[in-house]
Amino acid sequence: MTGGGAWSRVAPEGRRFLRGHRRALGRLAGWSLLESAHTFLGGYAVARALDDGFLAGHTAAGLGWLAAAGAGALLGGFALRGVFAGLADLVEPLRDGLVRRAVRQALDRAVADPAGAGDTGAVSRLTQQTEMARDSFAGLVLTVRSFVFTAVGAFVGMAALAPVLLLVVLPPLLLGAAAFLATLRPLAAVQRRSLDTDEALADRVGTL
Repeated sequence: MTGGGAWSRVAPEGRRFLRGHRRALGRLAGWSLLESAHTFLGGYAVARALDDGFLAGHTAAGLGWLAAAGAGALLGGFALRGVFAGLADLVEPLRDGLVRRAVRQALDRAVADPAGAGDTGAVSRLTQQTEMARDSFAGLVLTVRSFVFTAVGAFVGMAALAPVLLLVVLPPLLLGAAAFLATLRPLAAVQRRSLDTDEALADRVGTL
């Protein structure tokens, strides 16, 4: 199957899966937004501690802003715990669905063709491939989530402190994001070929 054909088949199913787990997505987004507040406070509070505190001769104000930065770090740790809990609520149903599909397809093939019921490729789909899909999906969600919400916190802080720097930071950042998105399909195609090879190897070993 070509990359475009695979994408046209998988994309609607992916959208349907995400629509069916809006609550988990909402929780993950909420925790991620809270984590971005840590990014904002980490930069903004330290800058204020220097500009309005220590450099201006107001030690108490500087210490207060540093305390706010410390509170932001605690907030970030609390939010990170919630992020991984929300990630599990999104990733584990995907794995369970893939396992059910692999079992159903293997049973359908066994019923349709009893003589060829020894589908050893189903073992690969049921074990290694489902775990690989689960791990890849989790990694992609974490990467995109971290990039988006960390960037939001950093941009808000930068806009509050030195808006002109956005003109310097945004173009290369957007270019990097575009390059990352451009690599997703080739990487998916390579992984798909790897899975096909693994399944073919399992079939070959099963016939020996």
